[in-house]
Amino acid sequence: AFAAGLWIAALVLAQAALDAELAETAGEGGGAAALNERRHGSGYAWLRRRRNALLHADGPGPAVTSAGRAADAPALERDARRALELAAKALAGRV
Repeated sequence: AFAAGLWIAALVLAQAALDAELAETAGEGGGAAALNERRHGSGYAWLRRRRNALLHADGPGPAVTSAGRAADAPALERDARRALELAAKALAGRV
């Protein structure tokens, strides 16, 4: 998704991968600090808020539009890159 320039999809998929990892490792011992960081760390909280803002409209219009996507492409690419870096770090166990 990232390589294809699908910034929003890459960001959403990064959060989905983290959610799946949290669900899978929630009951495991020995990784409480890493699990807590993935749940509450500032980067991960940012990712959840960013994903929610893209998927859930607060106003009467859609959260994402074609025009908005084009205008916000540089910021979306930056955010997608950050999301993937967070997911890679967490999934590699380096939190």
